[in-house]
Order: sequence, then structure tokens, then C-alpha cells
Amino acid sequence: MNLTHKNCNDDRCALCFKEHTDLGYELEMRTGINTVDHLGKYHKWLSDHGIEPETEWGWATDASFDEDNINAYVAYWVGDIA
Repeated sequence: MNLTHKNCNDDRCALCFKEHTDLGYELEMRTGINTVDHLGKYHKWLSDHGIEPETEWGWATDASFDEDNINAYVAYWVGDIA
């Protein structure tokens, strides 16, 4: 996963919107579940772990695209981590 515009302050940025949406699709693909709002659940999971999930403009932070965070969320979601 890639975040091109780190700390983008354009709340209408088409590239950030695409990457943000792609993150949601990636979470669906990795969990094998497409019936929930993974972006919302991932946001909460990051927040619950003391990680800032998004910028003040609503775009995902670097932490949201971090492979370790994504893998830990997926493992949690599919039940590999209590």
C-alpha cells in the first residue's frame, strides 16, 4: 500500500480519495469480508491502539498505510489475535 500525498491538506484531492478507497478495498480483500465498513473499523482499531488514523483534512496518515498495522488489523479481524 502506498500513500502518495503525506499530510495532504486538499480535502478534494482525487489521488488521496483513490488511495483512501483502495485501502478499504485492500482490507476487504485481505479479510475476505466485504459486508462491513472496514475503513471505519480500521480507523477505530488504530485509535484504540493509540495510533492517529487520519489528518485533520480526513485523509489517512502514514500509519494507516503501514503494513504492520494493516497485517495486525487483518489478523485481529479474522480472529488470529485476541
